[in-house]
Amino acid sequence: MLTKQIIGEYITINPNGIIQQLTVEAIFEDGIELVRTNIISVLAPTTDISTLSGLPQQIAALVWTPDVVQTFRDTEIKNVSQAILSITKITS
Repeated sequence: MLTKQIIGEYITINPNGIIQQLTVEAIFEDGIELVRTNIISVLAPTTDISTLSGLPQQIAALVWTPDVVQTFRDTEIKNVSQAILSITKITS
């Protein structure tokens, strides 16, 4: 008989507010592990919390303060602006 089991779940919060979730799942047949899969989810502070569930939603609600979200947005705008300037220099 085939069964799927979650072996472990690990959550990391980066300094910029990004939440990374690693879920390790395995499929067993008669108690023997056949396959192990790592599933990685990356959640930015601009993610709509209502689309999340369980522990990631609870962590996001605590970590993603208005200041964290604004700092993340400001950094993203700066990074995009720098990328556009770099492309402009290359194509000029």
